[in-house]
Amino acid sequence: MVTALMMLVLAGSPLDAARRHLADGKLDDVLFDLDGKTFAEAERPLAASVLAAAARAGLEKKDLVLALQFAQMALRLDKKEPLALETGARASLEQKQFDPAEDYADRWIAQAPKAGEPRLLRAEIALEEGEWKKVIALTREVDARLLSEADRQRLLVVVQSAMKELGERDAARSQAKTMEIELEAQLKAAVTSARSLPPARAAARKVIVYGTQWCGYCHAAQAWLTERGVPFEAKDIEKDPAALAELNEKKKAAGKPRQGGVPWIDTGPELLTGFNVAALERLFPR
Repeated sequence: MVTALMMLVLAGSPLDAARRHLADGKLDDVLFDLDGKTFAEAERPLAASVLAAAARAGLEKKDLVLALQFAQMALRLDKKEPLALETGARASLEQKQFDPAEDYADRWIAQAPKAGEPRLLRAEIALEEGEWKKVIALTREVDARLLSEADRQRLLVVVQSAMKELGERDAARSQAKTMEIELEAQLKAAVTSARSLPPARAAARKVIVYGTQWCGYCHAAQAWLTERGVPFEAKDIEKDPAALAELNEKKKAAGKPRQGGVPWIDTGPELLTGFNVAALERLFPR
């Protein structure tokens, strides 16, 4: 006779089911899997990361209500979950709910105080609210070297819009040109700085983060590297078969072919498994 316990084992945990449904894009099933469920202390960050990834997927599908619901569920499990805070801010902004958008963005900034993306999003919220001077103040704190090319363009648009609304159209053009010059100078300085590093340090900065969209620890590792100003490339091993094959070759070369999980972080001299803060601190000290 199959006992209730055996049936539960065969069925798998709600978290495993949610991961499968998330990978298949079945967000309603993810909600059914996890809504109202309780988790052991060790499972709470994992469940929060799955819910945060579901929130991002909901946002991408323009289902703002579902995105916010997932974000709130994630933050009840882990109030510092960065992807949930970001998604909550973006979904609230899309709905013109400025107070919660500000709250989520401010909490995201608190989790990554040196990262540029949270401040850029907070500046965009301020722009929507007509707080032009606050926009300028926030953008001045953004280090453009830590932003992607797309985000640098967003930064320029935000500054130009705020300056224009302040009635300083000439100053806006001058400010935009100045920022373009400063961004170019910063990028050149960053390249020069990287070239001047000792060989071992320069190699260590060639970082690749192998992960998945739903993995909270992958996003946490990327946020940590961003905060430290370490350039990296993120590769999704679920969406990119070549990235998975590349990772498997590196795991084999490192003598870890059977180890699973994500993230894997190729730092150049070392292949790290998981979000190993101690190892990252050793490789990339302040």
